[in-house]
Amino acid sequence: MNAALAVLWLHLAVAWGAPSHGRVTWTKLPPPERYADMNAMDYYDVLIAGEYGKVEKVVRRVRVQVTSGDVEDMDESYAALQETLTTAKSRLEDFPPWKDETTVAEAIVAAYDTWHDIAQKERDDAFELTVQAPLSDKDVKKFEGVRKKLDADWAKSNEAVRKVIDGYAADERLVFKEKTPTDPPEPFAPELPTSGSQLAPAVWVAKAIAYHNALHSDTEKLVATLNGAAAKMNSPELQAARKEALEAIAEPLTDAKQFGSLGGEQTYRDAVVAYGEWMVGQLEGPLKEHADLTEDGAIEEEEVETLNTISDALNAGAVEHAEAVDTARQDFLKRWHVEDYLKWRKAQKKR
Repeated sequence: MNAALAVLWLHLAVAWGAPSHGRVTWTKLPPPERYADMNAMDYYDVLIAGEYGKVEKVVRRVRVQVTSGDVEDMDESYAALQETLTTAKSRLEDFPPWKDETTVAEAIVAAYDTWHDIAQKERDDAFELTVQAPLSDKDVKKFEGVRKKLDADWAKSNEAVRKVIDGYAADERLVFKEKTPTDPPEPFAPELPTSGSQLAPAVWVAKAIAYHNALHSDTEKLVATLNGAAAKMNSPELQAARKEALEAIAEPLTDAKQFGSLGGEQTYRDAVVAYGEWMVGQLEGPLKEHADLTEDGAIEEEEVETLNTISDALNAGAVEHAEAVDTARQDFLKRWHVEDYLKWRKAQKKR
């Protein structure tokens, strides 16, 4: 048996980067007696720009982590955000009023409670759908429904507090220097086969990567299983190895068969399934014949040609199916612009 079956599969290296973890670096609040001497801008700087502003920035950072397709450690980030919100709320429990002004602090605390609740919904309703590989477009559509509702909740979550803050600034006639606007992150927006979807293209590609990685893992298991049995060819151990391989190959093949179309197309999935089914046929047919002929450890001269024919056909079939899977895989990655997406992600981390 030569090395034709030792097919090397390239892993898709997705550099997600470090999660934000939703944490804030807190500074010490002024002592209560200081508030009597504050003016309206001082109070704004401490309560709104300092306390609320820091937390709002962390909320945005965690949200961008999800909408950019970066889902690694997402649950940890939302859990850390909830801890931050609990701490932030406790810091304002005894926050002294300024000129009997309490509405701003009360509105900020209410916003913290709302964000905490939505973060919990993210963990309860969206986390598993976000990180798991979609089996088909149906799974993505289900995820999109959950995502659409949560995104709407986030969008309106700080409307009330912003209204109160703007009212406070207007009442106190606070004038702010206009900050030089910074360019927003450039969106990842290639032409994708996702007509009618409201999910961001980056989220779709992240889903495609998860779909790819699941099928890629199944393929590796299939190849390793057949290689393990093939390594016992010309050995009395082939019969037992063949039977073990038939049992072991069922798990990755069954898993691959669960997948359907993504973006209306499933060529990659079909190629993996065809590869696995061909392997089962080889284990049940030619490799069984090979095992029967070599089981007693003695090979007759007239059996050599038959054994060589089986071996050559096995190698040729393995190469043919491996190339078909790899072609389908490369087409899949191009179709979903995975290379462009990874370059975009890398560029965003440098901003």
